[in-house]
Amino acid sequence: MSDENGQQLRSGESLADTLLAIDRFEPLAVVINCSKPEAISDALEVLAESRFRFGAFGNGFTSVEALEPGGVVDVLEARKDLGPEQYAQFAAQWMDSGATVIGGCCEVGPEHIKALNALLQTRGADRLTWADLAA
Repeated sequence: MSDENGQQLRSGESLADTLLAIDRFEPLAVVINCSKPEAISDALEVLAESRFRFGAFGNGFTSVEALEPGGVVDVLEARKDLGPEQYAQFAAQWMDSGATVIGGCCEVGPEHIKALNALLQTRGADRLTWADLAA
């Protein structure tokens, strides 16, 4: 997602148009990943209106603008204001909007995932592993 407009892809297309384009493929879920949590929250407003199961894997960068196609994330700056509790607060909002697939991407580390796991436990949410999905 665009970090400036969570309802647009980084390439400029609208998320709503993208959902129409992928509908015929019947995806198991549509997941917004490697974007700032704030942009993901905006994107989930659109996904909540769709027929798709959806979710989010936020990153912990200030911006991904400096990343060139094929480049590595070493050129990006990690956020200082996105600790585990803050990330879990975003995840709680995503769950409240209907997200059922939630995880973390770059700069979301073990402590963030531990806080996310605690949130999922308090909400009684199912926690699946990759092996569960392959079955």
